[in-house]
Amino acid sequence: MRKLLIQILGLCFSLALGCALALAAPKTPQEWSKAVQKRYAEVQTMRAVFEQRITHAESSSTEERRGEIYFQKPLLVRWTTEPPRRELLVITDALIWQYFPDEELAYKYPLESVDDKNAFLRVLFGLSSLEESFEITVLSEENKLAKLKLEPYEPSVSLLEAAVWVEAESATIRRLAITDFYGNISEINMTALDFNLPVPEGTFAFTPPEGTEIEDHTGGR
Repeated sequence: MRKLLIQILGLCFSLALGCALALAAPKTPQEWSKAVQKRYAEVQTMRAVFEQRITHAESSSTEERRGEIYFQKPLLVRWTTEPPRRELLVITDALIWQYFPDEELAYKYPLESVDDKNAFLRVLFGLSSLEESFEITVLSEENKLAKLKLEPYEPSVSLLEAAVWVEAESATIRRLAITDFYGNISEINMTALDFNLPVPEGTFAFTPPEGTEIEDHTGGR
């Protein structure tokens, strides 16, 4: 599986947030953890427009992308990016598809490729709070945004540490930066967010266009 898919999964899962307002702005790491956990519990669907910037540590080069995410519980995802680097990621109720239209190439994976032990996934499904998976440090609070540093108790190749920028009054995450083991940084900025609205029919379906080369990693299932 292309490494980018792992980064995408982590980003889109971690950005699926709720929308109810907190009664008061959190202050301590424990208060932030409880506020974010409440958001996850309330979300059933999400649509987001995003801008992404990926900085490669080895070359210092950067990539900038723009796209759209749809999410629906329990685990349906559609992630698309616009030209010049078009990409489609669809997680259905049976398979994972990663499609590169400019290359006429599609990868097919089993659902088991999504690690259910991923720290952000556990928070999303209401299985744990942020403080159960991360050491949380409140770095700053300005312009109505709090910057939190998240250090996983069990770091992985794709997630060494993260930073999130959270609206103080609503506990809605607006920006996210994930650093991987190699020092690469994926930053994402949400320019639009809609929660708990109906998702258009067929959003989470995908059939490779005729002529697409398919690399099947499902073992023929």
